[in-house]
Amino acid sequence: MAMLIQIYFWFMAFYLAASVLAKLLKAKDYAALGNSAAFWLEEIAGYLLLGVGLLGVYGYMSATPYVSASFWKAFIVTLFIFSALQCCMPKMRLLKKEKGTRVVIAASIVGLLMQVPMFMALGEYALSGFAS
Repeated sequence: MAMLIQIYFWFMAFYLAASVLAKLLKAKDYAALGNSAAFWLEEIAGYLLLGVGLLGVYGYMSATPYVSASFWKAFIVTLFIFSALQCCMPKMRLLKKEKGTRVVIAASIVGLLMQVPMFMALGEYALSGFAS
């Protein structure tokens, strides 16, 4: 299990870095789309949550306490709520408008599956006493 979490961590760290870099390099293209402030707020919140979550996964992997266990418990709840509300957020509404409901359902399932290892690692991290 530890090796799979490490693979997951590095894959998601690369994914986060590549996504942020792509957004920065193509900022003019994204600005031309005329997306609302709520759209950009969702993007920033998603990247921040993923970054903080990866910090927790790293703490879990290295058995190093970063912040307190209560912080990680609250973070898991916050991440779960954010994930559950993705279908109502501007990015998914735009995707539904342009591509249809099937694509939104597929994107939601893939996004949730990408976060399952993070939920597992952070849950164990928060409850195991590493993050005390």
